[in-house]
Amino acid sequence: MARVFGTLTAAAAVACTATPKTVLQAVAGSNHRAVICSWGVSFNGVSGVATPVLVETIRQTDAGTGTPVTPTKVNPTDDETIVTQGLSNHSAEPAGATVISKVLVHPQGGFQETFPFGQEIGITGSALRFGIRVTAPANVDCVPYIRFEE
Repeated sequence: MARVFGTLTAAAAVACTATPKTVLQAVAGSNHRAVICSWGVSFNGVSGVATPVLVETIRQTDAGTGTPVTPTKVNPTDDETIVTQGLSNHSAEPAGATVISKVLVHPQGGFQETFPFGQEIGITGSALRFGIRVTAPANVDCVPYIRFEE
């Protein structure tokens, strides 16, 4: 690993409803590894008494159908080319989802998780993808991000 850090974010807020929806997914480049360093979501709910949103991190085995996301280098002076890619706002859910974690988040707030060094989540090529899936009892927009290292 060259310690090149990148971030994936959805191009626009992703509308979420009562149906589980992958809002952001990361996949390492072919024959490459990456690790997920942190991830997060925030919501734009308006009701202080709204039911919490279920947010899950998941391992997925395929892409589903989503909008391509271009990664951004955290340090733009790094010479290396980032090969990790992303998809957001899935209209067809990816297959092979294995839940890693679940958290309930108030729709007027957000949540983020940063993994300790050595405990990051690894992804490899197209075989293992990392996704954030949201199930919102009431319509709410979501802004997700994934920070990774190659």
